[in-house]
Amino acid sequence: MKLRAFDIDMDFEVIRNWITDERTHAMWSANRIGFPMERKDFEDFLKRQKEEGDSAFAAENEDGRIVGFFLYGKNEETMEGMLKFIVVDPEQRGKGTAQEMLHLAAQYAFEKTGAAAVHLNVFSANPRAKRCYEKAGFSERNTAPGAFPYKEEKWDRINMILPSMIQS
Repeated sequence: MKLRAFDIDMDFEVIRNWITDERTHAMWSANRIGFPMERKDFEDFLKRQKEEGDSAFAAENEDGRIVGFFLYGKNEETMEGMLKFIVVDPEQRGKGTAQEMLHLAAQYAFEKTGAAAVHLNVFSANPRAKRCYEKAGFSERNTAPGAFPYKEEKWDRINMILPSMIQS
């Protein structure tokens, strides 16, 4: 697997087809992108994220097929990198694909951007993703109870962190 810059022309349709229901979409995007996801909305979203300093990445398998997506940004004050909007091809889930992508993302954050740690958020309504992040070495840092309303539910937002193993 390798990481590369996300290419809207090559990758949008693939990613859009991974998120097929409203609840999954809310868990992934915190409703910052409309559902169903349209290209123009996603382009506008990526533009706003880029203005905030985030970069969009695609993970490709050995055959050149996109198997994952995430955004990465770094807070220069805290020296923490943040992974956002993480999603993996549903056909690849449970096969170690997310673990490998997260490892490569963390390696990029530590080695290329000098991050002291990498963190991410996951909703309590997504225990499978939380377990995945724990397997990748992330640990729970804090929880914001009821931070995200979804229909009649209130989901906790769990912040998870992975410290760098690189000695500075």
